Amino acid sequence: MPSPTQNTLRGPPPLFARERQGTGCHAVRLATALLLVVGLLLPGGCACPAWRCGGLHNGTSFWDAKADLSVFAYGNVLEVDGAGISGSAVQANDGKVYVGGQDGYIRVFHKAAATSSSEDFWRSETTAWAELYKSPEFGSCPIYNTPTVLYGVSSDPSVYMVVFACGDRVIAIDGSKTVPTKLWTIDLCSYFVGSAELCDWYAGISSPVSSTTGDIIYLCVGPDNKGVCFALRSSDGSLHDSWSQNPFPSSGSSNSNLMFTSSPALLPTGRLVVGANLGSTGTLLFINALTGLQDFSQGTFTLPEGVTFTASPAAFSDGSLVICSSDGQLHKFSSTNAWLWSKASLCGTSTTLQASPAISPSGDIIVSASDPPYVRRLASDGTEVWSFCANPAYTSGACSGGAISSSPVYTPSGQVIAGGTGGTVFSLAWSSGIEAWRYAVDSASSLTSTPLVASDGSLLVGSSAGGLHVVGDRRLYDDTVPRLSMEVEVIGVSSRQLMDGRLAALKTSIASQTEGLLRSSNIHVARVLASRRR
Repeated sequence: MPSPTQNTLRGPPPLFARERQGTGCHAVRLATALLLVVGLLLPGGCACPAWRCGGLHNGTSFWDAKADLSVFAYGNVLEVDGAGISGSAVQANDGKVYVGGQDGYIRVFHKAAATSSSEDFWRSETTAWAELYKSPEFGSCPIYNTPTVLYGVSSDPSVYMVVFACGDRVIAIDGSKTVPTKLWTIDLCSYFVGSAELCDWYAGISSPVSSTTGDIIYLCVGPDNKGVCFALRSSDGSLHDSWSQNPFPSSGSSNSNLMFTSSPALLPTGRLVVGANLGSTGTLLFINALTGLQDFSQGTFTLPEGVTFTASPAAFSDGSLVICSSDGQLHKFSSTNAWLWSKASLCGTSTTLQASPAISPSGDIIVSASDPPYVRRLASDGTEVWSFCANPAYTSGACSGGAISSSPVYTPSGQVIAGGTGGTVFSLAWSSGIEAWRYAVDSASSLTSTPLVASDGSLLVGSSAGGLHVVGDRRLYDDTVPRLSMEVEVIGVSSRQLMDGRLAALKTSIASQTEGLLRSSNIHVARVLASRRR
């Protein structure tokens, strides 16, 4: 059996179980008084410690995006050596952000001091996002999934670990240190029964999730055949011996050829739920999180031949859930695993990866489709409230375009942050679906990363073409290159034209007239004198 390279972790206290559920900042605020009394208030308040901000995968953010983005959706690009980022970023309570890259590096970002200027109009902050740490832990293995942050792993409530997975390896780092350090590395194939050369377990798109007490990491590997789910001890990565089958399913079972693109969600009922594919047929698995036994109390939900699960489940607070299948249907299940309904033409139809639903605190559902690329708000019974064509080229008439793979996010003030086609992120009003702003991440790439709304109100979203985009972040200016400050009077243009890059084109034009003395990235608008929005 493998052993950790380091092990300084202790058994998890149950105190922080509810905070990591991802059910919203309100749950933490209710516990704040108690935490203050016992002196255990977590630094930073609320974070987004896992994909979709918690084990429920409901996409509810703890934070709102910056209000000034509705005036102009500005941003910065962290180049990360040109590496593509397909997975999503997560944030710990101390403010650090973690993400994996297609180059096999794990990266950590934080807010660093930036050159300040009293002339900056919408970039008045004195800090900006910057890379703190990177390590080529996975070699050439491209990281496509999202890491998870675990609290409760030490008697010190500020201590946490971050778990990454790629290929047949799982790595845990201590992120609470000034410079993150590796705790342990596990080779999953060391748990393979039989010749190691026959092991083809591969941690691909499916992301890990932790137990509410932080002592167990659940991970499903595959998209290739013979996929399995693990329950690993967070202390050292060893197999959790409470599972009767670990990994699940056993190699001799009828489900031994499962494939996993879906990420498992942890329900408040104590079950794991994950969409699995047996050959070309999808099946929904409910697994007892304590025993590892499959729950057949409501039978087995199986999709028609040729229809698979390429999205992940999103759970309501009562344990009911919704999930999309590759034929465009949205399926809903009760807290007892019973099928309730299926509705057509609401989801995407990708056979590789599609957007997963989000759920608001009121119980409404947000889904993203493909061909046409609509973002929809649905009532809890699946009735449409509004729809929005998430194609940046759309002006009027019939909506058209490709697939949406980036999953939507709901914010506390009632914003829907959703990826669209053409590498664009949209902010939509919850009540009406009207666009507030948009930001072009990369028109040449497909957007698979789900936006992270960080604690400072900026949005961090990866581009598969390269770089981590930070919407609402100012640049770390290079003072060795002169900057041009200018006052611009904007008359007779709409806010959408501003967001579509007309102002950026103006800055580029000015840069071209400076005979190379200035870089366009270092030109900033000091002040907008007037703006007539229509």
